[in-house]
Amino acid sequence: TEAFDCETNNGVTTFKATLHATMEKRVMHFLLNYVDDSAELKLNYGHENNVIGGLTVGPNRDVYWQRVELPEGINGSTDQNGTVKKYLTKVPLVRNFSKIKVTEACDHFELLGFYVLNVPKRGTVAPFINGSFVKYYNGNAQFNGASFTPKTYATLNTEGYTGTMPDNDERINKHTEFTESTQLLDKDASYYLYESTYIEGNKDKDKTVSVLLKGKFNDKDYWYRVDLVKPDAQTGEIKYFDVLRNFAYTINIKHVTEGKTSAKDAIEQPAGNNILSSLDIAHLTNVSDGMATLEVNYTDTVLIS
Repeated sequence: TEAFDCETNNGVTTFKATLHATMEKRVMHFLLNYVDDSAELKLNYGHENNVIGGLTVGPNRDVYWQRVELPEGINGSTDQNGTVKKYLTKVPLVRNFSKIKVTEACDHFELLGFYVLNVPKRGTVAPFINGSFVKYYNGNAQFNGASFTPKTYATLNTEGYTGTMPDNDERINKHTEFTESTQLLDKDASYYLYESTYIEGNKDKDKTVSVLLKGKFNDKDYWYRVDLVKPDAQTGEIKYFDVLRNFAYTINIKHVTEGKTSAKDAIEQPAGNNILSSLDIAHLTNVSDGMATLEVNYTDTVLIS
């Protein structure tokens, strides 16, 4: 661009830019909040996959992004006044933060606070996978008007999107560093974090997001750990969520029993909502609820070629 300006009136921001005229296809990327007021946006020239696909931010800076194609170039996409409105009437931006909330509605229990464990320290600016940017919206990809709708979590997962994470997957709020003096979030608070892809069979719990709860049950304080999991609709198998950007995840507490008397026990032992699928008990051959026991034997199979 040769010039760039924006103004906000009544909550609506209008952006103005002078673009180089062309009839060839052009691609525009919108970035909001990538730099603060004291910094200047400096990007190297190159293919969009390298320039935008590799951008990261953090910690605690959320960025909004969108990609728009102008298939007819700048000239072919303008109105009679030379203004590019055909594909830019309303551009929805995708936030690179996810959100976690906790609600409760059960007798004899009061949620006192919560803490999100093993959170990514940095996040990517754009959802990018297998050499292309992920479309977060259905309908007209050019956003001319309101002819688009957000894709659901299930749709994105079915399409193969499990999140885009920086090469250096560094974590904060590690479960090994939590102590009972660590400040908890208020029960009504929302926690924002970057995307976190669940790696099947990952034995490093530092790379799996979970939520630690503190609550009062029957007038006694207990600790609970909750995994971000859901039962598969077809098989009933417990599966971990990939924590994807731009989605809110709500843990709704409907039933409570006695938890752990210390945060350390709650963190180190299997999550209360994920006993049978927990990696912590993957090596065990039996489980018991105190009254009945389910036990299996190891099975060895020898293959000879």
